[in-house]
Amino acid sequence: MKNILFFLFINFSLAQTTKVEYELTIDMSATSSVPFKHKIELINSQGKSLAKKYRISNLSANALNKNNEPQRIITRGSDTIYTYKEFDKNKLFSEEKIFTKIFNVKDSLHLFEWNIENDTISILGYKCYKAKTKFRGREFEVFFTNEITLPDGPAKYNGLPGLILKVSIVNSSSIYSIIATKITKSDKNTEIINPFDEKECLDFTDFKKKFIAKMNELESYNANQDITIGRTGLEILIDE
Repeated sequence: MKNILFFLFINFSLAQTTKVEYELTIDMSATSSVPFKHKIELINSQGKSLAKKYRISNLSANALNKNNEPQRIITRGSDTIYTYKEFDKNKLFSEEKIFTKIFNVKDSLHLFEWNIENDTISILGYKCYKAKTKFRGREFEVFFTNEITLPDGPAKYNGLPGLILKVSIVNSSSIYSIIATKITKSDKNTEIINPFDEKECLDFTDFKKKFIAKMNELESYNANQDITIGRTGLEILIDE
């Protein structure tokens, strides 16, 4: 571990800029006839990174589910969200939602306990190693490359001795898959500014309490309305 930490420190001190484009395919409800397509753009420089996620597939007002029935889709503005990481200060900021309301949330970077396996694949010409983790109600499988020694990845994913290029859910009916489609590296520094600096941010534990309270309220209200309120987000936030 000391060797890995030292190597990562040296990498940050070289102050390169790495940009990665990912494609995200997602349907956490597992009901849509066609999964939603998003793009994630990650930029990492000088021990900081900023990821931008936005939708690239159009949402139809007449969308159908897998049973060919009308499906109501609730959107929230441009559907663009940001995740910011600051590695030397162990800071993670993300935009989270409760239905259509957006919250700015701060968390620790040390969220994942990884088990690295022997399986390898090639992504964009980089040899990638498999790692798995259980995180907030779901199990994930990723592939990372130690040819780019950044402990970073799309969205919140981080903490491996190399850049994460692929993410997917394990043993789930939900669809969630991220794959890198382009990597650009430069010797020049890029100044990355924390977009959450001037905003009011909740600790994750406080956001979780708000989420659970809202779900309980809606479930109680709809108990006799024959309406199901699903807690099918990427992070399953339930009472412990």
